[in-house]
Amino acid sequence: MVALFIRAGTLIAGETPLGIRLFGPLSLALRSVLLARAAEDLFPGRKAGIWAAALLNATLLAGVGAVAMTPDTPLLFFWTATLWALARLYRTQDGRWWLAVGLCAGAAL
Repeated sequence: MVALFIRAGTLIAGETPLGIRLFGPLSLALRSVLLARAAEDLFPGRKAGIWAAALLNATLLAGVGAVAMTPDTPLLFFWTATLWALARLYRTQDGRWWLAVGLCAGAAL
């Protein structure tokens, strides 16, 4: 998956260091949003989502993943997306969310 992230970045920004690392910071930003949404689905109020996103961004692994394109960058993004889909499944009780859970978990592998 890391090769696909790098390829997508080089298609957008060219074969430059920015293109290679472009999806690192983007995946961290999307990971923060998805984790905040998952926390808001699982716990009432917006405060849980803000805290979840803030604590994610305070970790060392999140900062390193945003700067260097490692295999953990897409792995953590898709596991966070899996968590978000599971939170949506829990909140809505709509079985169609299992498809999103399977797609995200499969992409994480």
